[in-house]
Amino acid sequence: MWHAYCSEDEELFVFDSTLPSKGLPLWRGCASTVQFFNKRTGKYFRFLTCNPALDDWSPENQCKYHIDPHPRFVMQDKYITFTTTVKGKVDLAVADVSDLIEATK
Repeated sequence: MWHAYCSEDEELFVFDSTLPSKGLPLWRGCASTVQFFNKRTGKYFRFLTCNPALDDWSPENQCKYHIDPHPRFVMQDKYITFTTTVKGKVDLAVADVSDLIEATK
């Protein structure tokens, strides 16, 4: 786990973590995942199963930017924002917290 954040009531958590890619477990630009934890039910949900490493970067030629997902709750805990590479470039993604609560009932 890299970065973890909780909701205002400290009942919901979101975190990112590394996925081994191109022969190493951790490097700037490596693949990653984003998960949600509902403390009320004790259930996890991996809602970004693989944020892929982009072809331009490798352990020998790492991304010069810090593009880890860094998920966090925003707008009074209605949404989670995070960085993604799913579309083949660095982008911003938004997840609806109500959908994640539903997935962890």
